[in-house]
Amino acid sequence: YGLDQGAFLNLLWFDPDVTATPPDSLPTTHHFQDKDLVFCRTGWKPDSEVIGFRCGPHFGHHALRHYPHDIGGGHMCPDAGAFQIYAHGDRLIVDDGYKSKWTKFQNTMLINGHGQTGEGAMWFEGQQLRREKRGPGILRAESCETHDEIIADATGAYGAETGLKKFVRHFLYIKPSIWLIADVLEADSPSTFELYFHA
Repeated sequence: YGLDQGAFLNLLWFDPDVTATPPDSLPTTHHFQDKDLVFCRTGWKPDSEVIGFRCGPHFGHHALRHYPHDIGGGHMCPDAGAFQIYAHGDRLIVDDGYKSKWTKFQNTMLINGHGQTGEGAMWFEGQQLRREKRGPGILRAESCETHDEIIADATGAYGAETGLKKFVRHFLYIKPSIWLIADVLEADSPSTFELYFHA
């Protein structure tokens, strides 16, 4: 008790008449299109490999189109183009947890020392992105039995101060246990690109 929410009521919400259904029949890859979040996995067993890849507007494409005002997005991160990998019973590439909102804490790129628009404060807010109707996005997410492929354009997450003209990330997952990442980068002048992976 003492929380301003009803989580303590979870036991009351349990319905024994709802039959548990294992996820085995679900597809092993899914693209959540509003937030442009893609999950790929080898299966549904405890030792399955799982990849999470994100490259969409922090608040979703719907909000990007319709809400130019503050929508209280403080819990989001500057993480366009970031990914996580769980394999061989361990977290190989990880999220930063709940740190201050800096691009350098994500598994993505700094351009000329600059991160993504909205970074640097205790609470992230992408109001500038929504006003400018500017955001990153997944260009392609396809899956087959032998591999999954994701192509994402993170360019829209970066401001003009970076000099960035293009940041397209290609992520190829060859099942199991081979991950290939190729970044296509272009800037308006000679630039420094810093790639961050956190283990």
